[in-house]
Amino acid sequence: MAHDIQPPSWRIRASSLPTYLDCQVRWAAQTQRRMVLEAGFTLREIGRPVGGIVGAGLHAGITVALRPLLSGLAVDSLARARDAAAAAVSQEFAEGRPVVMDQTTGSPGEARDQTVSMVGSLYERAVPAMRPVLLDPDTQIEARLHKDAFVSGKPDMIELGEQITDLKSGSNRKAAGAQYGAYALLRKSHGLPTKRIVEVFQRRTKRTLDAPVITEIDVGAAERLASATLREAMMKLMAFSTTSDPLTFLPNPGSILCSSRYCPAWGTDFCHAHRTDTKEG
Repeated sequence: MAHDIQPPSWRIRASSLPTYLDCQVRWAAQTQRRMVLEAGFTLREIGRPVGGIVGAGLHAGITVALRPLLSGLAVDSLARARDAAAAAVSQEFAEGRPVVMDQTTGSPGEARDQTVSMVGSLYERAVPAMRPVLLDPDTQIEARLHKDAFVSGKPDMIELGEQITDLKSGSNRKAAGAQYGAYALLRKSHGLPTKRIVEVFQRRTKRTLDAPVITEIDVGAAERLASATLREAMMKLMAFSTTSDPLTFLPNPGSILCSSRYCPAWGTDFCHAHRTDTKEG
């Protein structure tokens, strides 16, 4: 393997930090793919998980519902929000990229139907309390939080009272404190305070939808976790750029995403720790 990779100005997305904490190898393969390939390793091409498509549709629908509030108008109709969500999901499938289905969402039609239902749940149970002052994509922010790294993030919305609000969906709720802490650090680097962080989680399910789970995140704890995660990730990137040793990044074969369906490093020369009992297909 080559040992003369020059350390670049790396770019790290705030939303990728939970992946780093779950499996460093998968994080490097997904977010620093070019660096891994230039070091002489091979990586697999994988499809986009259907959960990400449903999540994108959910965000599109809720954003359409909330955007009139920025101009002092009433929330847009549920019908328009659902139409926007369905159109976003359909567009994702129309692009022709491979999609990884799962046990919860097995077809494009099911993805659309679930997204529309989830938009309805949030519209009725969470949207009435939301008071956005900025919505994606206007929340995009970037800063050099390390001398060799730019960090970027795009919270779903900033609400009155310097509150970060982020929408999450999925078949299971995952910890995303490092992501939210990075958002707060990015805002702080631009002189913008963060007084509250709120996560709104809507479960993706085949059954009757649960009510959304609304959780307040400790701002200070999230910032400390994000700072520690970014610091360690940079140490690993700098070490790998010198040694090209794949075990610079620790694998987690116990991750539920340790599978050829979800990880570009699975079964390659960049990772020999994958679970051999994983069912593929």
